[in-house]
Amino acid sequence: MTDQPHPYQDPALPIADRVTDLLARMTLDEKLAQMTIFGFPGEQPRLEVEGPLDVDLLRQNWPHGVGGIGRVGLYRGSRETAVAANAIQHYARHETRLGIPILIIDEALHGLMGWHATSFPQAIGLAATWDPALVEQAFTAAAAEMRARGSHWALTPVLDLARDPRWGRTE
Repeated sequence: MTDQPHPYQDPALPIADRVTDLLARMTLDEKLAQMTIFGFPGEQPRLEVEGPLDVDLLRQNWPHGVGGIGRVGLYRGSRETAVAANAIQHYARHETRLGIPILIIDEALHGLMGWHATSFPQAIGLAATWDPALVEQAFTAAAAEMRARGSHWALTPVLDLARDPRWGRTE
């Protein structure tokens, strides 16, 4: 990266101008990388889900960056997950050509799904309280835990009205 920021890096410019500049600079490989999310347990190649993060895996498999990485903290504590997330962002910002940050994605169906995170009742249990303020408090707590670990995107409950009790995903 150069000392002089490119227009896409200038927060004072209108977003549309920044996007136009960035897209014009991106190669096809970089655009494809930004549409890629990886890291969910079981996918290959993948980051180790516990222990130190192997940034070399990013360098080898995603030299153009990547749009998002999921489940970085599934088997890591808060501190280890934050360290891993920071290593991922350092790679993205300083070792890829355009320095585009990576979205860190976690699941929070009933609280952050991560080591030593708070687990709340499933969505149907929270709904049964008839207390929207309580649900908001639960997910405010989950959001704080996620941000402390470096997450940007929560896979959370969505509005889905179960109309057939035979459907097994009503938890």
